[in-house]
Amino acid sequence: MTTLGKKEQWEIYCTQQLAVVTPLLINEGFVLESEQPHLQGERYVLSGPKLVLYGARRSDGMRVVIKITDNSKIAKDLEHERTVQEVLRTIDFAYHTFHTPHEILFGHHEAHMFYITEYISQEKTFLEHTLEEQFFLALKALEAQEGSHATTHKHLQTIQKTFEVYDTTRYIQTLTQYRDEVFKLLPHHTKSHEALTKALHTLEENSNLLNTYSHFLTHWDFVPHNIRIHDRDIYLLDHSAIRFGNKYEGWARFMNFMTLYHPELEHALDTYVRENRSEHEYTTLTLMRLYRLSELVWFYASKRAQTEGDLRTLTDARINLWCKAIEAQLNGTKLSTRLINTYKKTRNDLRDEGEKKRQQMLH
Repeated sequence: MTTLGKKEQWEIYCTQQLAVVTPLLINEGFVLESEQPHLQGERYVLSGPKLVLYGARRSDGMRVVIKITDNSKIAKDLEHERTVQEVLRTIDFAYHTFHTPHEILFGHHEAHMFYITEYISQEKTFLEHTLEEQFFLALKALEAQEGSHATTHKHLQTIQKTFEVYDTTRYIQTLTQYRDEVFKLLPHHTKSHEALTKALHTLEENSNLLNTYSHFLTHWDFVPHNIRIHDRDIYLLDHSAIRFGNKYEGWARFMNFMTLYHPELEHALDTYVRENRSEHEYTTLTLMRLYRLSELVWFYASKRAQTEGDLRTLTDARINLWCKAIEAQLNGTKLSTRLINTYKKTRNDLRDEGEKKRQQMLH
């Protein structure tokens, strides 16, 4: 008997779930679109038992985003995301307004829980804006996050009821966990062992700086596909990724992403922090970039066993790339344009058509 691979299992899961949730959603007044990019490509590696779907409200055609699951753990995550969105509107120490999609419907039917929000349209994606526009949009969103800083005991009591809180101890403990797990997952990959060990030691040696810039609101997955730009307002998506942690964690995620997608923007933001903020803040940005790069190495190492064929080859290329990015940060240098372009060609050659379509929808 042939054992199904992870991709085949995901495809069967999606087919079975769609057969159940389609009439459920129709009964709630929503119809699904024919194209569902979030079910395609590498989603089977990235997603748990949850569907992210595009649809429309039957009464007026309003486009919506539907998150639906029959998994109890992920259902709790959906409830948490909803709570975070509500609390963001009420915290009294936030100096900036966060724009979030309006909730349309939240509920459950038998085993399924669903969370439906409005789809935020945009004339063009973040990466389709000019470099100057991207810089100021990114800066606006990042500084908005910095505007929510829990500085008092009362503030901490407020956020601990809803948000995860990452302090210096937790960052170092988590990075230690990443390193140890990579050692086990990739026992012969010495480059990853060396890179994560050096990154960990660097954070440990600068723990005082991590403490100095803690308890800021941060979106730990702040990348273009988790924001929408509408009428010059920036909408934050995926509220499950919001927590209180280091001031530069969101910066780090965004800049590491731009290393591949727009190096000129990564350089502009790097220059801005280096020239307009203190040396300690620039060092803290580097520490957080090391932390988030190490997390990328761990993430792909942990997903490697679920891949095969071209995706396995691509996963190995990603691990190698992010190890080199860690070394570059440690040395105060950047990845070369040639290295980035070589990787991007490999990535584009190895991605399947479903993933290419999904990426077009994301960015």
